[in-house]
Amino acid sequence: MQQFDYQAELKKIIDGKQLVEVYLHDAPTYKVAYILSANNEYLTFAEVSSSATFSGVIICHLSDVDSVRAETPYLGELAKQIKDNFIYEQALRDTEGVKEFTFKGFVLAFENTNNIVELTLGNDDTVAGRIVAQDDKVIALDEYTAENDRRLARTYFNKDVVVRLAIDVPWLRTISRSLADKNL
Repeated sequence: MQQFDYQAELKKIIDGKQLVEVYLHDAPTYKVAYILSANNEYLTFAEVSSSATFSGVIICHLSDVDSVRAETPYLGELAKQIKDNFIYEQALRDTEGVKEFTFKGFVLAFENTNNIVELTLGNDDTVAGRIVAQDDKVIALDEYTAENDRRLARTYFNKDVVVRLAIDVPWLRTISRSLADKNL
């Protein structure tokens, strides 16, 4: 009997640029995505909306992934709406400064930049802002909302409560445009 290797299966999905459904622990719905990277600890993927558009890049703990489904009828129909590699290529552009596909690697890549990131916390709250500092245990974030272009707060998050980090999500783009318009 042949030994099953989950990492090898994920690598095939990545290499084939195959659309999948990613079911995250305690999330109300699944994410349709192209997996960009998978290692023993983290899964990074480019989310695809139901209208076949790019919806950002997410990194999460592999232990937060309940299942990955491939080759479903829904994915087959959605794939027909995707005419080119734009979604995949945009995700690669968004992550080109990431040296290591871990939370630490993403935090380092976006620390002290104008990029707005989304943090999902263990209680499923989400916050958005610019990463301004970090150490081994804490991420400092200048927090913003889509409703206001002023900084809401400087917030210090224990890294242990962060379950997902996302970039280039549509609502984050709204915040970024608003801040750019005000030269902030």
